[in-house]
Amino acid sequence: MKKLIFRLLAACLLIVPMALLAQTPTPFDDLAKAKAAEKIKDYQTAAQGFFKAAIAGNAEAERRLALLYGSGNGVPKDVSKYLEWMRKASKFGDLDAMAWLGFSYEAGWGVSKDCVVALHCYQNAADMGRWVRILLPCCSQ
Repeated sequence: MKKLIFRLLAACLLIVPMALLAQTPTPFDDLAKAKAAEKIKDYQTAAQGFFKAAIAGNAEAERRLALLYGSGNGVPKDVSKYLEWMRKASKFGDLDAMAWLGFSYEAGWGVSKDCVVALHCYQNAADMGRWVRILLPCCSQ
């Protein structure tokens, strides 16, 4: 009888924490919910989800949050926050963020126009497998 009670107690001690962990949202849950909200143009909810996932270090969420700051969708338009989050995403290896930074430097959007830096950003993204199209004449010379 004692063995049965011990086994039941041990099983409960294993199952209950696992059930609680399964209910704990992860940054990937926040990212998935934010992407779904963005798809239906609920940008405020998307921004909240991207922020939670970005704070947890998700590079895709950092890039997507940056784009919301750049467009002013769901958050006040803020080019400095756009650049801050885009640089973080780029630093953590998000290839699209590297390309967006290249575009920002190429166009002079939020930063001084600098085709050398733009080409460097584009090259980093391309070296890691991201196809990049250079848009402005200053960079294609």
